[in-house]
Amino acid sequence: IFSQFFGGGSHHFHRGGRNQEEDEEPASPFGNSDVIHLKMDSLKRLYRRQEIWFVFFYKKEEKDFIDLAKSLAEKSYGIFKVAAVNCKWDEEICDEFSVRETPLILYFSENTGKEEEVYRGKKKWEDIFSFGSKKMESFVRIVNAGNYEDFSQHDNPTLHKVLLFNHRKFTPPLYKALSKYFKGKLSFGEIRQSDQELASKFEDVKAYPAIFILTEPENHRGVIYDGPIKRDKLDVFLSQYAYQQVQKQLKPSVTELTRELYEKTKLCNDNDSKNICVIFIENNNLFLSEHDSAVLTSISAKYVNDPFKFFYVITNKYKNFWVSFTEQDKESKFIIIKGKRRRYLSS
Repeated sequence: IFSQFFGGGSHHFHRGGRNQEEDEEPASPFGNSDVIHLKMDSLKRLYRRQEIWFVFFYKKEEKDFIDLAKSLAEKSYGIFKVAAVNCKWDEEICDEFSVRETPLILYFSENTGKEEEVYRGKKKWEDIFSFGSKKMESFVRIVNAGNYEDFSQHDNPTLHKVLLFNHRKFTPPLYKALSKYFKGKLSFGEIRQSDQELASKFEDVKAYPAIFILTEPENHRGVIYDGPIKRDKLDVFLSQYAYQQVQKQLKPSVTELTRELYEKTKLCNDNDSKNICVIFIENNNLFLSEHDSAVLTSISAKYVNDPFKFFYVITNKYKNFWVSFTEQDKESKFIIIKGKRRRYLSS
């Protein structure tokens, strides 16, 4: 045997336990399916994964097991990776993951720091798919009437916003996968059909589900994706917006600071670390006069590029508004608040 390694002699040797006919691995039973035929030289793909992997380990080509892998790979294309290892021919991989008995399915999470685990659920693609879907990372924000302005205009202002109009009560796995793939390039939100207060403002959305790129957040306008709900097609559509920053035209604005806006957004409250809120106090009327509105808009225009936000409060709507302030503050026309620091000035 050693003479072969060092170039001497002409002896031939074969693997123990197999005859010559067995030395040639048969063709993969997965053919042109989406199942990855995992070998030692391609194992790095698994170790460098960024999505969930399900790996099917087998020795005998059991038709039901092979068909299960094919079905899962087809149904989860663009969401999970599905691979297969033949333990008869790739014993090293099976030893690597302590696979002693087959058939066996191992689940590998998106986090490469976590250990794999044996999938012990029902051997149906629907059950395996559901198992993986519940474990997926998601970077999708549920958007409602209370936080829409924060999501569309203040959260990552240089990124385009993607909205899913969803008729279901859960986020689709494909949308979760897209939110991770485009993380840092696009912001993903989801509006549920049940939130009619917000959904009804998008006149261009006629049916659910719908994927929508916001182009005019204030007017609830944008571009609707009208292609098939498939990963490769969606990648092409979203890539048009992922690699260009939003050219935001800043406009002066004065907004009524309501209880809902204060409680549900990162504006003027304890969660607001960005802005200085300049609040005009209207003590006498139930609305802001045109004159005061024009003056405030004119002032806000001078600070449009600075971290100032201009609001007004109708104190007659809130009996307890002045509880947080001193008696002297009740004569003020302006209150300037730094929310996170809980500091204010009155004038």
